[in-house]
Amino acid sequence: MTIETASIDVNHELIKFIDHAVKEVTGFAVKPVLCPGFLNIRYFIGRGQPAVAWGSGELDYAHAPDENIKLDDLKTWTIASSLILIRLLERKNLQ
Repeated sequence: MTIETASIDVNHELIKFIDHAVKEVTGFAVKPVLCPGFLNIRYFIGRGQPAVAWGSGELDYAHAPDENIKLDDLKTWTIASSLILIRLLERKNLQ
């Protein structure tokens, strides 16, 4: 089976929104990486819609036996996600 890879530029506005929110919540910058999985974001990107997969927890534990996440990581991710959505909605309302 062959699956086409998909990505967006690391300087894309969507990544900047994520980076700014994560920095505000944690004080740390995000580090974009390519995910080794078969994610549905490739369909969005293939149709010209920018998309990323991101979340809390360690990538090494994602979808692995004993997959888990620290509650504090989930709280941080939830706050950062909320900031991203608010800012994207505010921006859309300004256009």
